[in-house]
Amino acid sequence: MLTKLISKYIVEEILSARRKLMYHGTSSKLLRSILKKGLGFGKQRVWDVEKGKLESFGGVYLTSNFMIAHSATMNAKQKFGGYPLMILSDINLDQGTSIDEDSILPEINSAIAKGARKQKYNSAHLPSSLELLKQKNESNDYTHFLDIAYEDFKNSIMDKVDPKHKKRAEKVLSDKNELVMKMLEGYFILKTIEMIEREGDYYINQYYDINDFGTPPKWMFDYEKRKMKTTLKEFRKTTFRPLLKEVTDAVGRLMRGFSEESLNAFSFNHIRVPNVGYKGTRKIVLVIEELPFSKEEQYPIRLKIHYNKSSQALKRYLADFKQSQGDYVIEE
Repeated sequence: MLTKLISKYIVEEILSARRKLMYHGTSSKLLRSILKKGLGFGKQRVWDVEKGKLESFGGVYLTSNFMIAHSATMNAKQKFGGYPLMILSDINLDQGTSIDEDSILPEINSAIAKGARKQKYNSAHLPSSLELLKQKNESNDYTHFLDIAYEDFKNSIMDKVDPKHKKRAEKVLSDKNELVMKMLEGYFILKTIEMIEREGDYYINQYYDINDFGTPPKWMFDYEKRKMKTTLKEFRKTTFRPLLKEVTDAVGRLMRGFSEESLNAFSFNHIRVPNVGYKGTRKIVLVIEELPFSKEEQYPIRLKIHYNKSSQALKRYLADFKQSQGDYVIEE
């Protein structure tokens, strides 16, 4: 009797889980490994470092947007060679998913800007940001700035939460209060360092002027900019990224079990998962390659199916492909 009840519960859980077909774009150079192991089990990654941006976190990035995944195939092709390879996976959103960190950055940026503005500072203006940072241990301005930023960040998340889940969401955010505050402060410092790097001439001139050192030599500009670049890279890696990852993971866990509307509102259309195999709660259902044009015929585009376990996934892919890329033929 107990076994039947447990089996019934497991079946109900599987049937009620919210599932979504999601894309991952990569290169055909990785095809053999993907067909053998799946995604996220090898060491090669397309997004080891995004130039001028944060390094991506570990795991596999998935999106429900065909164009975003397809653009990733171009980056993978540039890095590894080969041809565009698209993978469609059937994902249980309630199991082991985190939001893509890029989905949360607009909320962080908005919160920082609002907090600074309320204290009569401009977080997008270097002199103003430096002035605010000076207040860190000298006045209440800096503390009030972070308090306002935290409230704005919290409210931006709560606005996207289904009413029946607000109590639980409040508790999660309350438990993570200190972490979120550190992350917001880290982001503000990161953006200020980026501005210093970008506007280094101003920063060095101001430094020399304040200390009556006269006109700084050219080598000083080069040296300071190199030093700032090192500082920026180190700060991203050791301070801001770990905080951002922990917060995005927490928000990802927070959003599980919420309504589909809440998930979509908070960009759960772009997620990060540890890996994707061929069975279980995250499984690959379609692997399809975009072949190069033949010499005689440059149109339509040729597609080669390497793995297909879902007619629904194939139908979805072909519809998305035709809408964005045009006509196609399927290679036998």
